[in-house]
Amino acid sequence: SHELRMIVTQVCSMSDGVQEAVEGGKLRIIENGLGSPCLDLSRISQQVAGECAGCDLVVIEGMGRAIHTNFNCHFKVESLKLAVVKNKWLCEKFGCPMFAAVCKYHVPDMPPPEAE
Repeated sequence: SHELRMIVTQVCSMSDGVQEAVEGGKLRIIENGLGSPCLDLSRISQQVAGECAGCDLVVIEGMGRAIHTNFNCHFKVESLKLAVVKNKWLCEKFGCPMFAAVCKYHVPDMPPPEAE
């Protein structure tokens, strides 16, 4: 998350909207607390689950987290999975060159809950 925090800091200096979202707590970077490059959603902490409650977008980045373990995972909110393909098998599977960027955006089928 250190690299992502550095990037978000740089983006904040270029975008008032992103800076306002970070300062207002609407854009947060949350570490998963797992010691693996993969993300097993059945093993996330209560703290991470609680932080995600009420969010409207989940972003998962990294080849292990976004492709290996959650590429076909669907959420009740919009999700964005981002990764760079860094092994030959995945390149063959996706039909892409080594170090290609993969972006998968998913909009859930169900409508968002009504505002109270």
